[in-house]
Amino acid sequence: MSAMSEKARRDGILSLESDISKINDQFLAAGLKMAVDGNAPENIESTLRMELLAMGERHKAGKKFFDLIKLYGPGYGLVGTLVGQVGMFGQLGSGSIEALGHSLAVAVVATMYGAIIANAIAGPIGDKLSLRSGEEMLNREMMLQGILSIQAGDNPRATMDRMIAFIPYASRSKLKLAA
Repeated sequence: MSAMSEKARRDGILSLESDISKINDQFLAAGLKMAVDGNAPENIESTLRMELLAMGERHKAGKKFFDLIKLYGPGYGLVGTLVGQVGMFGQLGSGSIEALGHSLAVAVVATMYGAIIANAIAGPIGDKLSLRSGEEMLNREMMLQGILSIQAGDNPRATMDRMIAFIPYASRSKLKLAA
């Protein structure tokens, strides 16, 4: 973003047109294309914000799937337990403690599977999706601010400072060492 800001400031925003095709991120490429095409900053911002909103809704839908599994997993485990107990009660008249024990084990394992699915699989996946969504939203917001800064013709350092504002102070020192 810093290099593009310098190029736009030095050679004009139209000089970025050839760089757009090399950008792998569609959000960034679309925003820069709108800026190069001369769209008003308000139009660029509103279009990209709508894209952010739609992306956030898609992310919520993906997380909701795992939240529902987390919510209903233990219930399905309990249903399995009840089915296993029905089989266990059916074994009571046989007098075989081994068959009774086997049926009880099946019943208890169903509860365990429900708890594992909810708390060891669906819950962590949903939480990770939420974290990744937040990171992606932050990255896109940084891109949006960079695009608007480039379009405004801001000093490249001002563009970089605008984007660094999104990074926690602890991470900024690492970033400055790399620069």
